[in-house]
Amino acid sequence: QRAKEGSCFACSDGYRFDLTFRCVRCIEHCVQCNVTGLSTCDQCRTGYGFNATLSQCLPCDVDNCDKCGPDGRCEECAPGFGITPRGACDKCGYFCRSCGASSSCKWCDDTYVLKDGLCFSCGDRCASCATSGAGKCDVCLPGFIRDSVTWNCVHDDYANLMEELYEEEM
Repeated sequence: QRAKEGSCFACSDGYRFDLTFRCVRCIEHCVQCNVTGLSTCDQCRTGYGFNATLSQCLPCDVDNCDKCGPDGRCEECAPGFGITPRGACDKCGYFCRSCGASSSCKWCDDTYVLKDGLCFSCGDRCASCATSGAGKCDVCLPGFIRDSVTWNCVHDDYANLMEELYEEEM
């Protein structure tokens, strides 16, 4: 954005102010160089990592890696992938939406609950089981209600029938 001829209010990604408040380009593949300066990089573009020896943002040689370190190992994997002990990216576990390490899930898909870094299924016809745990249910899908004894979801009609039978026995 220009304030007057030759000077800027703010610079776009990949640029920074020089001493005369003109926007100048960071090194190639760098999206942020405001802190460290023009000959280095604060943040390389996705899929690149900064090599201090060469003063360059170099492409990661690790599949599914969004940010690699100076040693070529991955520091941040693409969504759905986690870092292995060797710095590679491996798919998160089954039904895992997000993981830091490939073997330890942080966030599960809907209708699954996280326990000890793994994702476990909620009960049938269940929308959420974060409190009740695997195989049970906190919130049922529309048309179903939770049985207060088993924590499972039953059809509305079944619940009403059971309630009527219980009242008849009393």
